[in-house]
Amino acid sequence: MEIVIGLLIVICSLILWLVFVPVYLRIDTGAGLYELKQAGSLHISLHPGKVPFVKMSVLGFRIPFGRKRKTKKQEKRKKGSKPMIKRTTRAWLFLFKGVLKCFKVKKLAAAFDSGDFTWNARFFSLIPMLNTKSTFIQVNFNGLNCFYLEIEGRLNKLIWTFIIFLTKK
Repeated sequence: MEIVIGLLIVICSLILWLVFVPVYLRIDTGAGLYELKQAGSLHISLHPGKVPFVKMSVLGFRIPFGRKRKTKKQEKRKKGSKPMIKRTTRAWLFLFKGVLKCFKVKKLAAAFDSGDFTWNARFFSLIPMLNTKSTFIQVNFNGLNCFYLEIEGRLNKLIWTFIIFLTKK
């Protein structure tokens, strides 16, 4: 009995960890890195290139990621069948706003060159108004285009938004 209770406590604490610890999405085009990370539980990174590869680890265990392709049979929808979730426009707007509130931009940095000297000069005067503590945008005249974005997502807020959306009419 004590083993079952201990096992339930471990499983519940793991689920609470997965729900309440934030998930980070990081995109860095300069280094060619795209990763999704949750501290202690999940790390997925994609390195594009001539031969793109994916690294994945869950709970500290590395998971091999191969190129297995399976064909999926597409189910055809019957004529006259109704959509599964029928909601008002207000409900869909609530869901959209709720999902946007679950994510927070932690850092945004971008450097771009439009390729035209006059357009770069026009952007050059507008950029200081866009820069904030977490946002840094710059215009360059040497043809360099790079982008860095870090987003924090809260799964508990996302789950709560979906629960409210599915239960309310």
